[in-house]
Amino acid sequence: MKIGIIGSGLMGGSLYKRIEGAVLLGDNWIDRIEEVDCVILAVPIFAILEIAEKIAQHPMKKPLLVLDIGSVKEPIAKQFETLTSGHLEWIATHPMAGKEKSGYEHSDPAIFEGAVWVITPHLRNSEAALQTAEELIRRLGAEPMRMDAKEHDRRVALISQLPFLISKTLLDFVDPKSLAMA
Repeated sequence: MKIGIIGSGLMGGSLYKRIEGAVLLGDNWIDRIEEVDCVILAVPIFAILEIAEKIAQHPMKKPLLVLDIGSVKEPIAKQFETLTSGHLEWIATHPMAGKEKSGYEHSDPAIFEGAVWVITPHLRNSEAALQTAEELIRRLGAEPMRMDAKEHDRRVALISQLPFLISKTLLDFVDPKSLAMA
């Protein structure tokens, strides 16, 4: 299976460096989409749905599997369900991996090693496509886990927002003047 990647930041670069034979589709991705069997959307969340619409409108001559790797799943899975038909199969996913730095220069082919990679299936996903996605995820060194999109978003909100709220509360509790004396 030939894999194309749209997006060349930390995650897209890490995928590119990890997947032998992968291609970065670049700015002219719509002209090159027929070159691949699978596309991974490694772009910011706001761009995923826009790119998905453009792919869906492109007259595909062969089957194409499309995965995203955004951190919010419910709106993406809902749109992917409406777009899945004929030659196009859309699967919403989220690798629980990353770094504190962004950009291609910080990409790392080992970033997915041992990470959980959540797949949020929708009603129109075929079992064969889901198994293909799971196989790809395992090849990347990650562990696939299927989860409802709403549950995924609830859990991610807890692990990403709760530490911030705790830190903010602690900072508000401590008198800022006492920090200056430390």
